[in-house]
Amino acid sequence: MEIETIERQLQTERDVLEEQLVAYKKEDPYMVANREPSPAIEDSVTEIEGHDRIVATRIELKKRLAEVIVALNKIGKGKFGICEKCGEGINEARLKALPTARFCLNCEGKSRN
Repeated sequence: MEIETIERQLQTERDVLEEQLVAYKKEDPYMVANREPSPAIEDSVTEIEGHDRIVATRIELKKRLAEVIVALNKIGKGKFGICEKCGEGINEARLKALPTARFCLNCEGKSRN
């Protein structure tokens, strides 16, 4: 397995996620400077829905970004591909499919039961 390739992919994903977080923050109607509430109820509802959608999306982006950062830190520490529960190596195919995997399939299955 090419750790350098996975590291580049994770770095690219990190950069994209950070850009998306900034873009969504700019789109949030509640983040507009000098924002004045709309007098029309329909506009207020639209603003609230837009804000809620953006907040939910940003939460998911932040979770994914945290996973990517953990994986990059593991690469830096030489601990990438090692299960956090049992200490065994994580299957290479699993890491290629999900480079942010923290557990081997066996431990992942046990934690879901």
